[in-house]
Formats: sequence, C-alpha cells, structure tokens
Amino acid sequence: MYVIEVVPLTIIPRNQTQILSYFFNQALEIGSVVEVDLNRRKINAIVIGSDTIRNSKLNYKKGVNFELKKISRVLSSEPQVGNWQLKIAAYMANYYYAPLGLSLKTVLPPFFMKKGYDFKILDLEQTLKNKFGSENNSKFIYANLKNHSLDYIDEIQKKILNGKQIFLMVAENTAAKYFLEKYAFLMPEFVSSKLNNKKTYELWQNVQSRKSKLIIGTRIGLFLPFQNLGLIIVDDESNEAYKSDMTPRYKGNDIVHEIARLHGAETIYSAVFPRLETYHEKDEQRAGKNQVTLVNMIDEIKAGNFSIFSRDFKDLLIESHSGSRKVILYIPRRGYANFILCQNCNQPILCPNCNVSLVLHQSNASVLICHHCNYSQSKPKQCSFCDSYNLKPHGVGIEKVEDEIKKFFKFQNLDLPKLFRLDSDSLKTDDEEIKVINSFINSESGIILSTQIIFSYKYLIRSDIIGIINADTLINIPDFRAEESLFRDLFTLNSMADRVIIQTHNPEQVAIKLAASGQIKSFFEGELENRKVFSYPPFSVLTKITYRHQDSLRARREVVVLANKLTTIIKYEPDLKDMEIIGPNPGFISKERGYYIWNIILKFKKIANQTEAEKIKARNKLLRAVPAGWLIDQDPRSII
Repeated sequence: MYVIEVVPLTIIPRNQTQILSYFFNQALEIGSVVEVDLNRRKINAIVIGSDTIRNSKLNYKKGVNFELKKISRVLSSEPQVGNWQLKIAAYMANYYYAPLGLSLKTVLPPFFMKKGYDFKILDLEQTLKNKFGSENNSKFIYANLKNHSLDYIDEIQKKILNGKQIFLMVAENTAAKYFLEKYAFLMPEFVSSKLNNKKTYELWQNVQSRKSKLIIGTRIGLFLPFQNLGLIIVDDESNEAYKSDMTPRYKGNDIVHEIARLHGAETIYSAVFPRLETYHEKDEQRAGKNQVTLVNMIDEIKAGNFSIFSRDFKDLLIESHSGSRKVILYIPRRGYANFILCQNCNQPILCPNCNVSLVLHQSNASVLICHHCNYSQSKPKQCSFCDSYNLKPHGVGIEKVEDEIKKFFKFQNLDLPKLFRLDSDSLKTDDEEIKVINSFINSESGIILSTQIIFSYKYLIRSDIIGIINADTLINIPDFRAEESLFRDLFTLNSMADRVIIQTHNPEQVAIKLAASGQIKSFFEGELENRKVFSYPPFSVLTKITYRHQDSLRARREVVVLANKLTTIIKYEPDLKDMEIIGPNPGFISKERGYYIWNIILKFKKIANQTEAEKIKARNKLLRAVPAGWLIDQDPRSII
C-alpha cells in the first residue's frame, strides 16, 4: 500500500492544509491525475508524491488519530502536469496567498482532461535545472506611439534567428491585434482566454513542438509549455488589466519575473509611462515637442464663460473645422451628468443597492443608472426626501459633451463635422469599437468623443488636437496611486496628438502641471519621496483584506475583531515588527450590490536584511488568522 499526496483542483480555504493524503495499492507518478472523495464530492486531483505506508508512518506524530481514504480511481497514470507547472502554481499560491488547487487550475489549460484533447506534457525538468535561478537580463523601453512595433522588432528577430521562442504579452486584445498585423510576416500565434478549446489545444501543441516561435497574447500565455523561451516582452506594463480580478489575484506583469527566471529568459518592459516600481532614472524621456495648453476654468468663469469649453478650446474647434483637422475629446465619465442633486435639501439620488449616486443618461430617455450594479430608474420629478421639484444635474458626461458640441457649431452657423462616439453605452462589442476607430482613422477630419476606451487604441489613433474636458475628475479618489494614475493618463494623451488642451479648475496641482510639461523625472522624484515618507510601494508591500456582508453591523463587528486579533499577533511576533495595520475602514464605496464593505490594509515595510522568502513566510503566518470567506488581495490596485 502507498500513501499518495495530491492537490485537489478545487477551493480549499487557505488557512487549511492544501495537500491531502490518500492511499492506493500502487505508487503513482508525479503529475498523474486521480479522482478523490472530498467532502462527499468527487474531485479531480494532481499527484505530487507517493510513498509506502511504512515510510509515511514515520512522518506522523504518535497519538494522532486519522483515517486515510482510498483514491476513488486513477484518471491518468501518465503524468498530465509538469513539474514546471507545479512550481508556477506553488509560487502563485505562496505569494498571493491563494488556494493551491485554484492556482494550479489557473496554470493548466482549459482543455485539461477533457474528452478528445489528449496532451502529453513534455518533461522540462532537465532543461529548467540548467536555467532555474539564473539571473535574467531585464530592461525598460519607453513606447513610441507613432511606430510602436519598431520598439521590439530587432530583439524579436534576433531571438528567432537563435532558435528561441518569444512571448509578447499585451494587456488587451486590441493591442494584440495591432502587433499581429505589424508582425504578420513572422507568422505569430495568438493566445487569449477567449480562444475555444480546439484552438487553445492546437496552440499548446505548436508551442511544445517549437513550431511556434512568436506568441502574442494576454497574461494566460505565460503558462504555455515553452521549450526554449528566450524573451518575454511586457507591453504597456503599467496597464491595470494585467491584474486578475479572480482568485488567485495575480499580476501578469509581476509574475513575468518568476516565469523568466524559471526558463532563464530575458525580459523587456515597455510603456508610454512606467509604474513607479519599474522607473529608472537613466530612462528619462519627455513627452515630445507637442504644444500643451493648460486652461484654468475658474478664470473662464470669472471672464463670463460658463460653458464646459474654454475660449481657447472653442477657437481650436473653429480652427479645426476650417482646416480639416482631427480632434479627440477625452471625457472620463459616462452618461450625461454624474449625479442629480436636490437644490433644496442637498440630497443626491442614490442607488438603493450601492452607496453611490445614480448617473443621468439621456441618449434615448432620461434614466438614472448605477454603474456598479446596473440598477436603473426613470428620472424623478421631485426629491424623495423633501418633495422639492428643484432637482438639478451636476457634472459632465460624454452625452452632455456631445450635446454641447452640436449646440456650439449650430450657434456658430457651421456645418457639424463628423462626430464619432467611443463609450461602452453606445458600443457593446469589440467589433463595433473597431468600426468606429477605423471610420475615424480613414476620415479626413472629424471629432471623436471618448471615455477611457481611447487608451485601448493608443497605438492606432493619432489626432491633430486632443481636448481633456475636466482633468480634475481623474484625481478625485483618496488613494496613494491617484496622482500616478492621473499623470499616466495625461502623459499618454499628450503623446497621441500635436496639440493638447487640458482644462482644469486646479492648474497648480502638481501631477497636472508636470504632465502638461512632460516632466517624468520631476514627477517621479517628488512622488517617490512622498511614498518613502509614508512607506508606500515601492518601499513597502501591501495586502488588502476585505469583508462583505449584507448586515452593516455584523460587517463592522467582524472586521474590528479581526483587526484586533492581527494587531495582537503582530505585537508578539518578532518577524512582523515591520508590519503596520491601516484600518479597519469602510470601502470608498461602502456598500455595493447590497453588501457593506470593510477593508484592512497590511503594510509590510521593506528592510535590507530580510529576503523576499522570509517576508512572505512571515506575512503568510499572519494571514492564517484570517477566517474563510474573506478576500485577500496581494499588491492591490488600490487600498480603498
């Protein structure tokens, strides 16, 4: 008889044992697949070890009573999972404090163990032994939006000539399409979670047989069975889409380092604007020679201009009309108005499920919509609190800008130029977006109004003029990354046009002022100094612990109890002396979809005499105190 250790491909709470033991009448190879009984369910599991009953008994303490269950059946006696896949899954589970079985499911292909998809994984162990742990070369490249494909072509062709495989990782499928077209002569393969099982299976076969040399796609491509990976390119490395929204909440742009180390591959990181974590002083670059105008909208009001367009921007609109120029109008908000406020009692109209204001949409009929839970209602005639009829919309959304553009040209007795609109309310599919983008690109002149979607097409679109309607709306979030995000958006937009107008009510705001002049180095120096003072990344590592419950009192009570428990553990654990607890605090949106949200932030300061492995071990020891059902997010997008 043998004791078989397995990893069940299911969710086991992280504070419980992730590797389970069963018995079987013969030894099984590492990577083989079995079916086990777990909590009265039949679950697929991956074998990670076998030993005789006699040897295994020596590993158990005397007096411990337990009964091993027998493996239900063997699904595959031949290994279906490679050691390299187990290593990646173990790293993700350890660093992101995620269930090991779920991490392993993330690494495995979607066709795994499905009928008709027999895939024999090759043993890369000997190859990886020669490479594992070796230092890989890494560099950062500032993206040139005019000819971005040229940024990588030399390195790609050099690796292909040397018989190496290259993975070009993109944050979004729109970027993948751009590179697939530009590098079509290199016969690249495309990988994405949107591929069906048949196409994914063919891709895995091509990659493992070394038939595929250049693979372009999203973060799921990191787990392909590369045989001779020489280079990983992380395009647009500061894009938030690299962060997974599902457990394990890994960052594709961060685990690249571990994947590259495993394969002994080189890495290239690229972006128009890098993250603070990847910024290097030697890489300083300015926005270019484009003309940027910063307009103080308070001065506009003082001068009697109450329009959402400044006088400078109005002049540019007229000039662009006569000169057949292309204009991009960037509006951060969807809808017509951000909220409706009662002028009598100052109460906004809130969503009944979320603690947020309903957004006014007027494309077809006046309707109020919650952008978090999709609740909608018709626009009321009077306030539900004081019965006043004096309800007024506030804020500027893309629909209002569209109305104001039409009114402006009508008032000027000018023909309305071609208007294009790019937002998720008017366009529902990627194909519809591409159709609008191509129409704008192929037109001699016109105005395109866009929300954040415009950044997905930054490699395709270039215009004569960009107008940023209200830059202030990009920073009204109490998060330590808010200024970095604002600077990135403004800097990227500055790189997409020859002439830029930034409208703001606060022209002295540091990020806005430096972005307008393209001073990356000055911004980073100031931001890094602020982060250092308050011990925020890159000078610390953050973990966000979130609790949600429909009962507001219970939500608060549970999070206070856990915060006190964590504080006590930290107090008596020497390895956690550099750990700081922030909170508990209600979420920035304190109620969403009927659930009240509370957060605890763990801030682990980086110290010179502590290795990453020691730091992760100490943090994970603390996180074992977190009950099942809580959300743990390592390196979160925000702390609110």
